[in-house]
Formats: sequence, structure tokens, C-alpha cells
Amino acid sequence: MKRADPRTAPQLKLRLPSGLKERIEACAEAAMRPLSSEIIRRLEWSFRAEEQGHIMDDEADASSIEQRLHDAEMQIELLIGMIHSLSKRLTKLDGIKE
Repeated sequence: MKRADPRTAPQLKLRLPSGLKERIEACAEAAMRPLSSEIIRRLEWSFRAEEQGHIMDDEADASSIEQRLHDAEMQIELLIGMIHSLSKRLTKLDGIKE
């Protein structure tokens, strides 16, 4: 994404929790970037991740987890049924061999 000229780019006054501000400052310092560049980089990353489906809102995430849990429970029930069926067959085979 092409960045606007810093002298003409819109400005935003933003309040951040102190812990978050300290984390962003530390990351910017470690990457040797200005604070505003670090914030822009992280915002752009989050939008790309969201567009690619890597970030979901809490409700969608919970719904997805519930669906996967339900699917897993159904598969477990199916496997239990198959185990019981195989167990009965083995029991019959054991009776035939004797």
C-alpha cells in the first residue's frame, strides 16, 4: 500500500491504555521504526489478516468452535458404534474358531 506524504497525511489523536502504548513503543524501538510507522504497520497487518479470514470476531469464532466440537462429538459416536460392531464380529469369529 502506498503511503501518503507524512507532511500531508491526515492526523489522528488517539488515546491508548498505557500498557498498550508501552508495548507499541518497545516494538517500534526494537524494529528501529517511528511509533507512527509501527502503528500503521500493525493496523495494515490486521486488515490483511482479516481479509484473508485469519481473524474472526468473537461470536464467529465461538460459533466455529461450537460447530467443530459438535462435529467431533458426532464422529466419536460413529466410531463408538463401529467399535461395538467390530467387537460383536470378533466375538462371533472367536466362537466359530473354537
